Amino acid sequence: MEVLEYPSIQDRPGPNGTLVVVGLDPVASVAALNDERATAAADAMPRSKYLAIIDTLGYAGVELEPGLPKLEYQFLCIGRGLPVEGYSAVPIYPAPVGSLGRTAVTTSSPLPWSDCYVHTLGGFDACISRVYKSSRDVVSISEDDLDAVIKYSVYDQYRHGEEAAAAQDVAQTVSEDAAPTSLTDHHDDEASDFDASPAHSAHPGSSSSDLSGSGSGSGSGSGSGRTASPFQPRRMDLHMEMWLELDASHVLSDPKLLTSELDQLESIEREWATRMAHEIVTKRSQTSAWLQKVAGDPETLNASGSSARLQTVDNARSEDDTIVPEDAIEHRLDSDSAEDQDAQGMLPGKKNFTLAVCGPCSHRKPHHTS
Repeated sequence: MEVLEYPSIQDRPGPNGTLVVVGLDPVASVAALNDERATAAADAMPRSKYLAIIDTLGYAGVELEPGLPKLEYQFLCIGRGLPVEGYSAVPIYPAPVGSLGRTAVTTSSPLPWSDCYVHTLGGFDACISRVYKSSRDVVSISEDDLDAVIKYSVYDQYRHGEEAAAAQDVAQTVSEDAAPTSLTDHHDDEASDFDASPAHSAHPGSSSSDLSGSGSGSGSGSGSGRTASPFQPRRMDLHMEMWLELDASHVLSDPKLLTSELDQLESIEREWATRMAHEIVTKRSQTSAWLQKVAGDPETLNASGSSARLQTVDNARSEDDTIVPEDAIEHRLDSDSAEDQDAQGMLPGKKNFTLAVCGPCSHRKPHHTS
């Protein structure tokens, strides 16, 4: 089986509507954090697999090299059996239509599973860390069937959002009835803010794409021989491996599991960010020196600070206590008389001077006049 590492947008395995198996690649998802603890935590996560339909290309814009975006897709997740909501599904032939009232979509080749449904609330975005190619043609659905699935997905997500908003309104009403009268206006403001916000998202998993940009996993395959990009932001992004061979050996997980796995990856990223912030504040030499200066180091204050203050006081006292001949009353009177004459420019035998007053300090400074 040929393996393509670090696929780019030029390595698209097939058109939109292609069915693939994708598997969580937690280590690649946190690789851009470049942190051993985050890598170890991600490595302990299970490698779940999901059946999915390629909806369209993703839009994270992460590049393997300048001008060459990494392969990223928006997916529609497929589950075996109906989702818990019941209505948010499209059958894939030969799965029974049941009460859905929706025409089953047909694949270009039969699937090895007979109970597959597109879970229309299970959309997600992911970068592809590696592709396991197949010697067979890819399995896909027609453009018309893909358009129908997308329309059902938009409708179901809107319905789900409306139901969530209605449930929130009920919860707000119950809370207002139980809350003191003084808090009623506050709850009304919160309810109006909620109504003004979007009720649904086209891709519930796309929050991870807002964090996108991590590097791919370790190892090199027999593909193009590209190396991991140095042009990626230091943050977590959902990465998955992709299999083009659809066979019964794949153990498929429920699409709902992907939500909890994404939450776990985001938790790893938050823990990393907290540690990095703590390190910046406490471990850098400049910051430590600044903190010691602000907080005051007891040993420094006792050893050098106190002695410095004592030395300053002693110097001041020694200067004040020094007695010189000019301290005599005769010299002071002569000095005052000389200053008065100097102020009138009348000192005999000397060049004339004027007095310059220096700002608010009123220090008198001799200024020579020609």
